[in-house]
Amino acid sequence: MNFPYINKGLLWKEWKQNRGTFLLTLLILTYAPLIRPLIRWLNQTENLKVVYPNYPNTLQFIYSGSVATVAILAVIITGIIMLGAERKGSINYLVTTPVSRKEIILAKYITGAAIITGIMFINTLGILLARHFSPAIYTYTNIDLSQIFTWVLLFTAAFLCLFSLAFLVSTISGNVLAAGIITFIFIILPNMLISLVSFIAYKFFDASQDFTIKAHTLVNYLTLTNYITGENDKVTSVHYNDNSIIYGVASSGHNTYNYPLEMIGLLAASLIFLFLAVKIFERNPLERKGELLLFGNFKHAGQIFIALIYGTSKALIIAQSFLSFLGYFILYFLIVYIIIAIIFRILLYFGIGKPATEVHQK
Repeated sequence: MNFPYINKGLLWKEWKQNRGTFLLTLLILTYAPLIRPLIRWLNQTENLKVVYPNYPNTLQFIYSGSVATVAILAVIITGIIMLGAERKGSINYLVTTPVSRKEIILAKYITGAAIITGIMFINTLGILLARHFSPAIYTYTNIDLSQIFTWVLLFTAAFLCLFSLAFLVSTISGNVLAAGIITFIFIILPNMLISLVSFIAYKFFDASQDFTIKAHTLVNYLTLTNYITGENDKVTSVHYNDNSIIYGVASSGHNTYNYPLEMIGLLAASLIFLFLAVKIFERNPLERKGELLLFGNFKHAGQIFIALIYGTSKALIIAQSFLSFLGYFILYFLIVYIIIAIIFRILLYFGIGKPATEVHQK
């Protein structure tokens, strides 16, 4: 059966070209649920119930600490490499062939998404087999089947959403490093924006604790990495320091996941990211080699971003009213913006930071 815009030849190309990355991602994503417990069971060096205490949300915390960080990085890198690794290679040739850009981008996305889904299927199968055949000390023995399936569905949706975000960013960035930086910014952006709005509401409009608690609870749900690390703390109070934007959050236990709603939300976000990636790639000016952004100007975007962050934080510390906050914000924004512009001019004068195409033309 033939599906529109699905090119089997391109799918095979993506598999052959990226199978090394896929293998590494497989090893990383299966390490915590399967490889590590299996090694410990074979060695029988410790009771695995000590490692993973058997309580209702056990599976929620399989990816934690450095293991979670590596797993998140593996998924992000996979999403970026699918397109970013070809910026200086075959992608420019592919767009000159009879296949459409939509076929190219869909082949890359479908291959990567299928690999991540397949890896999570392997994790599920391994957990089910361990639950059925292993001795009682194996950590998954007494976990309810419904918990296993809700865990795999939620974590698959979370990994796919993270992959889709990185994949989308790779369509607008000129290289892998830039894509990684921008993806990281997008991941922490909900925390930054909501925390900023919450602090402004607290300092200048005397917002209630109920408002700030709801704001920081919303941060937990909008931060993609929290679904993987299990860091979904139930916020009970938020304490601000009037002289700085630093705040403390007190928590008790963990929010109860509304699995159907959150899985639908994550999958819907993945589809939106895919839709945007396809539309952007179809209009992508690939000839802009040497630029960190393929649309607009990365230096100018970075200049604005740094000025916004500094201007906002400085104004929040100094201002005593919302009007004075706006005044200080504009003042410090302009100061930082101008300083960075001057620095860029000086660097360009000495030939530092010029695009590769401009240097080549000279």
